[in-house]
Amino acid sequence: MMRYLQCLTGVMGVLFFTTDVLLAVDKIYMKGSSTPTEGAILKVEDASVRVQLGGVGETALQIANIERVEVSPRPATLPAGLKAAGEHKVQDAIKTLEPIYTQYRGLPEAWIEECSARLGEAYVAAQDWAKARELFVRFQKAYPQSELRDSIQSGMAQALFGLKQPEEALKLLEPLVAGLEKEATISDEQNRAIGRACVTLGHCYKAAQKDDQALDAFLKTTVLYYLDGNAVAEAQYESALLFEKMNNLARARGQLEDLLKESPGSAFAAEAKKKLDSLPSEGAKL
Repeated sequence: MMRYLQCLTGVMGVLFFTTDVLLAVDKIYMKGSSTPTEGAILKVEDASVRVQLGGVGETALQIANIERVEVSPRPATLPAGLKAAGEHKVQDAIKTLEPIYTQYRGLPEAWIEECSARLGEAYVAAQDWAKARELFVRFQKAYPQSELRDSIQSGMAQALFGLKQPEEALKLLEPLVAGLEKEATISDEQNRAIGRACVTLGHCYKAAQKDDQALDAFLKTTVLYYLDGNAVAEAQYESALLFEKMNNLARARGQLEDLLKESPGSAFAAEAKKKLDSLPSEGAKL
């Protein structure tokens, strides 16, 4: 039996064996110490993380004092969850990423940041505004210098608008968009963030009956910040409605036709088809 355990340890890495559970060893490095606490991370609480120390019980470590963590192995379901999020399979993403987030949220590790951000975006897509806002607040506190902070700010603004707080959303969106527009180059992540932000900005302006500013915001997504296909489809649909309101039927028709050609499977395709069919033909008297 001992020889079997030694062989298994050599194949799978260092493991804790208890009478009931086989636990991988996570390493938690505290600030000011080069020697990690080793155990299995069980769950993150508001200010601490619970760690199973092999077969000798649990301990709680203060998150504020953690320098970094090494989770071994990473959750096996993480790649599938991130893939589902990237493919806008919202419920699959939430179902897969939520338990990972619950166990590891706020810990200093890049893949935990990404898991958190993509789960927040899935909450937004599912219109679970309260959960999205709570996650984004936690994220901003835990990762103030994250490379994903623009996406998080954009998502926070979407959540606030969904919670019927357009003024608060504007306070986040206007400086975010203005700041990124000044950048000589932006990453693909930032392109997606500003594309989504411009759509939400357009909705905020539209709610305030500032149609010209709303149209400008929507068109920025369709022309400049087009890497988020869902955001582009929504911007095309919303700009078509504004063009129709302004009696520019040719531009309205063009936006709807582009939407149906480029995003036939989007959530806006059916409504775009109805709207296109309802527009007066060219040359018709209104």
